Amino acid sequence: MVAVAISESSTVTQASPPTLHQPAAKPINVKEEQTVSLIAETLLLVEGVSTAESKPVKAVQRSAKQDEVIPSSPQTPAAKELTAEERLARERAAMRKRVETFKANQQRFQQEREEYYEATMAKVRIVMRAE
Repeated sequence: MVAVAISESSTVTQASPPTLHQPAAKPINVKEEQTVSLIAETLLLVEGVSTAESKPVKAVQRSAKQDEVIPSSPQTPAAKELTAEERLARERAAMRKRVETFKANQQRFQQEREEYYEATMAKVRIVMRAE
């Protein structure tokens, strides 16, 4: 894996050599460099995954003899070209699924917030009655 470091800071050069009271160079922030490196590596991974998904893979079988390639048989599932309508239908189905998942998560979060509120208010009521 190749890590690419991206830095937005500009390098500043000094006209005169540093004295004892001046630092020779800006101290290196290791955590910042690691963060930038991890972000760059993650971006590379995302690009690799997104390009891998968009390219259809053609199924090929190898025979017992070396260097002889047998095209995939009808029994082997091969990637077929989708019509525009089929592609749109799949995209719509994927969007519907994401929306349904989002709504379910929002409902779950709302329920958890209400339960937390009720539990907190019950504790407050107990404390208020004790006083």
